[in-house]
Amino acid sequence: PTIISGAQSICAGTTAKLSVTPVTGTTVSYFDSPISATVLNPDGGDFTTPALSSNTTYYLQVNKLINGVLCSNPTRTPITITVNPAIVFNGSTLTNASISFPYNQQLPLATGGTPGFTYALASGSTLPAGLSLSSSGLITGTPTAAGDPTFSVVATDTKNCSATATFNFAVTPALALAGAVLPDGITGTLYPTRTIPAATGGTGPLTYSAVSLPPGLTFNPTTREITGTPTQPGNYIIPVTVTDANGYSITSNYTLKVTDPLSLPAASLANGTNGLVYPTQTIPSAIGGTMPYSYAATGLPTGLTFNPATREISGTPTQSGTFPIPVTVTDSTGKTATTTYSITVIDPLTLPPATLADGNENVNYPVQTIPAAIGGVGPYTYTATN
Repeated sequence: PTIISGAQSICAGTTAKLSVTPVTGTTVSYFDSPISATVLNPDGGDFTTPALSSNTTYYLQVNKLINGVLCSNPTRTPITITVNPAIVFNGSTLTNASISFPYNQQLPLATGGTPGFTYALASGSTLPAGLSLSSSGLITGTPTAAGDPTFSVVATDTKNCSATATFNFAVTPALALAGAVLPDGITGTLYPTRTIPAATGGTGPLTYSAVSLPPGLTFNPTTREITGTPTQPGNYIIPVTVTDANGYSITSNYTLKVTDPLSLPAASLANGTNGLVYPTQTIPSAIGGTMPYSYAATGLPTGLTFNPATREISGTPTQSGTFPIPVTVTDSTGKTATTTYSITVIDPLTLPPATLADGNENVNYPVQTIPAAIGGVGPYTYTATN
C-alpha cells in the first residue's frame, strides 16, 4: 500500500492519524503490537490514535481475500509516532497593578517542550486597557481602569506545540493620599495630636513615612499620628509617603507652622495729670503667635482712650487715681494673651494761698507756716524768693 500518513511527530496530548491507500484487492488493519489480535480499525479505514503522551509504535497489516478466504501478511509494518516533550505552563495570580502607575510583570515561563517559547493571548482573552503582552511573556503598560481581569495565555515552542494557562490579578484604584490642614504648634507646648488621612487605592498593607518634621515632633507610621512638643519656630513642609504592597508609592506635602507663645511685653506707662493732656503712650507690640494681631483695652481712666490700630493711649484724664489697664491681644488663629498695665493720674500740683502776719521793724516776727502743697507727687521740696 501507499502510506499517506504514517510515522510522524506530534505534540504531547494530541492524536495522530494513520492513513494508507491499499493496493487494489487488499485492505489494511492497524494493531498496537506485533502480535495483537485486536484490530484498531475494524472498518478497514484510517485510524486516529488516542491522545498520546509518549512515543508509541503501531503496526500495519495488509490483508487480501483469496478464494473467499481472508489472508493476512504475517509481517506487520511498524509505524512509530514520536511525541514531542510535554510543555509545562501553569497559571497563577500575578502582582496587582494600580491605575496610573507603570506595570511590568513577567509571566511564569513555560518549561519542557522544545525550548524557544513565544507567548500570546488566547483567542477571546484580553488584558486591561493600557496593558499589553510581549512575545517573551512580559506584561507592560499603565492601566487606566480598575478591575479583576482573568485571561489565558498560549505558550508555543519551536515545534509549534503549545500549552495554555490562565492568569489573574487586580487593577486597583490609583493610590491617593488626601491633603489636610494641620493646626499650628507653639514652642514649649504639647502639640495637639493630629492624624494624617489614610491613603486610598493601591494594594494593602500600606506603609507610611514622614520626614522634615519640626524639632520635637515625631511621626508614628503605624497610627499616622504627629505628636510631641515643638522646640523651634518656623514654617515646615512635611512630605508624607505611602507605599503599597507592590511597591507603588506617592507623596503628599503637609504644612505645619510653629510659633513662639503669644505674649504682650510688659511696659511702664507715664503718669497723667488730672485735667492736663496725657503724653501719648504706645503699648508694646505682641510677639509670638500668628499675625495679624488685634488689640483691646479696658479699665482706662475717664478721659483717656485706646486706639487698637496704633496701640496708643491718649486724651485728657479727668479722674485721679491708679488704674490697672488689661490689654488683650488676639492672633489670627484665635489665641489670646493679656498683660495688665498701670497708669496713675494725679491732681495738679498747687500751693494754696495764705495771708501772712505783718511784721514790725526791730520786733521779732511771729513764725508763719506756708500751707502744704496739694496734688502732684510727693515728697515735695519748697523754695522761696523775694
